[in-house]
Amino acid sequence: MFSIKAENYPSAIESILLIAKCQNRDRDIKEIIGQIKEPDYSTLEQVCEEKPVTISADHLFSVSQFISYKKCPRLYQYRYLMKIPEKPRYYFDFGASIHNIVEQLTKLLKEGKPINQDVAFELLQKYWDPKGYKSRIDEKRDYKRG
Repeated sequence: MFSIKAENYPSAIESILLIAKCQNRDRDIKEIIGQIKEPDYSTLEQVCEEKPVTISADHLFSVSQFISYKKCPRLYQYRYLMKIPEKPRYYFDFGASIHNIVEQLTKLLKEGKPINQDVAFELLQKYWDPKGYKSRIDEKRDYKRG
């Protein structure tokens, strides 16, 4: 879809047709093209007046945000700027839980407080996030791994 922003409309249309054909392999491309209608130009003013989403001055960037943007600027916009909720995924929840535990252990260490396995287990209980798991068995397995 970068082609549209670069005003390379033939390439953008070609990409759209390829996607349509991939999703409708059993249909003839001419049939797909035949379904294309003239756009409703009464919405042209609204489309042309759409304002770009801006980033607040206090926004913090991460490596994963840059990777998301490189993969798909629209995905970046939806996920990080518009903050559209996504379906929870267990591997993100697991990673976030472990990351929080390591962060807290590091803070305790910097403060000169003793850390041990018991402290780590307490933090695991505190920061464990099971919402992305579809089964209790998978959640228990990963909790044990954690």
